[in-house]
Amino acid sequence: MGADCVVSSCSLSVPPGLHELLCALPSQLQPHVHSQDDSTFLHNMFGERSLHSLVKIHERLQHYEELSPAPILDSAGSLAADVSSSPSP
Repeated sequence: MGADCVVSSCSLSVPPGLHELLCALPSQLQPHVHSQDDSTFLHNMFGERSLHSLVKIHERLQHYEELSPAPILDSAGSLAADVSSSPSP
């Protein structure tokens, strides 16, 4: 794992080692990278805190979906009406 890679824990079902895998990807892809700019991009992207945050958000949404929440049709209908009647920017 790179020294600049951000690793954080999540209380949900993030597969073990996912963050470490994301951090290791740039070095695994190194043989296929042909420029220093590409290498820097990969290290920055896979070590970025926002990518790890997106993984957490994805996991939370999957967990929420497993709960099979019931939609609130009245609210959804009024929201759709509000959006369709709002003037375009």
